[in-house]
Amino acid sequence: MICCKMIPTASIMALANCTHSFCHTCLKAKILPDATGSAPCPYPYRRYKCKGILEDTEIEGILGKRKEDRNFTQRQLVEAKEPNALKLKDLIQLVTLTEASIVPNPEPFECSICLLPYGTDEGVILRECFHMFCRECLAGSIINANDVIVKCPSAENCESEIQEREIKQLLSEEDFSKYLDKSLRKAEAATQNSFHCLTPNCIGWCEVAGDAGIFICQVCYQENCLVCKVIHTGQTCQDNKRQQEQEQRIADNLVAEQTLKNLVDSGQAMRCPTCLAVLSKSDGCDWMVCAGCSTEICWATRGPRWGPNGPGDISGGCRCQVNGVLCHQDCQYCH
Repeated sequence: MICCKMIPTASIMALANCTHSFCHTCLKAKILPDATGSAPCPYPYRRYKCKGILEDTEIEGILGKRKEDRNFTQRQLVEAKEPNALKLKDLIQLVTLTEASIVPNPEPFECSICLLPYGTDEGVILRECFHMFCRECLAGSIINANDVIVKCPSAENCESEIQEREIKQLLSEEDFSKYLDKSLRKAEAATQNSFHCLTPNCIGWCEVAGDAGIFICQVCYQENCLVCKVIHTGQTCQDNKRQQEQEQRIADNLVAEQTLKNLVDSGQAMRCPTCLAVLSKSDGCDWMVCAGCSTEICWATRGPRWGPNGPGDISGGCRCQVNGVLCHQDCQYCH
């Protein structure tokens, strides 16, 4: 932009604050401190003056550590004409605080939430709005927030957000883990085509796009089938369907067997003394015929109605009405 030459992309640098681009050679030649000790963007278009300021990391990357450039920061301060220019120790402190997770309060203050006084370094200054609070109140505001984007809890309806590095520093490891879980749930709920991992208690999920058929969870590493909506690692969808149907039949049979057993044990049903088929009676007399083997049965005694020689053999069976005696006190006309 300054020398108007064709420069390879690798030699071009775009400034973070204004996105204007320059080659390293021109940018290095144009870095000069202004009255405040800052290095402004050297955008040269006619009367337009860019308000962008080079960041310290950009200056360091351009100047490197050559002997003639190593005192750039000090040269900025010496050439500054404003009485409020930063001192070197203040600049060092500024860089330190920029890299820190949270910024402690430099002077005593009263927390606007709990209204208690706090001394120096006992509170936190939020980076975006510079409001000060005690650590306990800030942590409580984060934990009790309904949204994962936590706004400054100032009574002034501040719209600034508490940064994630501040949140991580303020919360305990357990509370921060819960905050991350809540963030994942909120993000999943806001995603239209989301699919949650089918592994029990797993928090993994994905956004389904296109014709994707498999989702490998990055939390539990299980392979979820997006077609069947089940986990069947090592199986085709057809094989898994057949296996599921077979398992369902087995489960249904077990339930049916247990149900019949309960009916027999409670007296609501009986097994045929010949073929062991399960029989039940809702009303009527106690004479029954097994639909499976045609054996005549006495419901009252739960045994055969006749003796071993078949119908009319009163030598065995329930012998009801022999000599005028019922086969069972509860007999209801089995003969």
